[in-house]
Amino acid sequence: MVLSLAMPIDVFAIEGLPDSRRRGVEQAVETAGLRLPGAHEAWVVPARAGVGFCVRITGPDGFFCQAELAGDETDAEIKDKVMRALER
Repeated sequence: MVLSLAMPIDVFAIEGLPDSRRRGVEQAVETAGLRLPGAHEAWVVPARAGVGFCVRITGPDGFFCQAELAGDETDAEIKDKVMRALER
């Protein structure tokens, strides 16, 4: 029998967000990835368009996904958008 242990996403960098939002965004991203098997890493960076931010997630076997956010979402909305990006 093979067990697949789910691990939270490790959030390595949060750039371009006010200090007051960092912890909530980090927790939302970690919670969204609780069902992922194996180790995954996330970076929260400013969006290319200069408005909002992107959550980029990498993992085993070349896994990559990205969720673009406007910047005014609640932590629950961030979690939902990251979860939808992970399902694609």
